[in-house]
Amino acid sequence: MIKLKMLDLFTGIGGFSFAFKSVFDTIGYCEISPYCRSIILKNIERGNLRNATIYEDVIKLDRSLLRE
Repeated sequence: MIKLKMLDLFTGIGGFSFAFKSVFDTIGYCEISPYCRSIILKNIERGNLRNATIYEDVIKLDRSLLRE
């Protein structure tokens, strides 16, 4: 199965990316809350979420910042 690439904006704690990880390859997360970013990072470390860059502010997000 081919997975679609997704940039997860307004990520929260990564619930959407976790729930649909069999369908989407997350290429980045964007969340302004430091607490939520820490939860995302813990889930990446535990292997629950795909390893991808965590961006802090959707307003400052630019397509040139994306790796893929």
